[in-house]
Amino acid sequence: MEVDLYRVTGTAHIGQGEVMDDGLRDRQPFLALTKAKVEISGEITKLDVVIVNLGASARFGPVSEGSGS
Repeated sequence: MEVDLYRVTGTAHIGQGEVMDDGLRDRQPFLALTKAKVEISGEITKLDVVIVNLGASARFGPVSEGSGS
């Protein structure tokens, strides 16, 4: 997902049967990611856990292997 200048990837913790669609922002405005990587200007910081404000995200959804995750 992208929030301002940040690109954040990790394991999303959503409810069973939940999907990463546009409605997720309304149903769950904050999302916990574990094994997270936060990238800004090409510099990556690895963190155990981050909480992302989906309302502030410009883009979010699954990231496939090899696409910078």
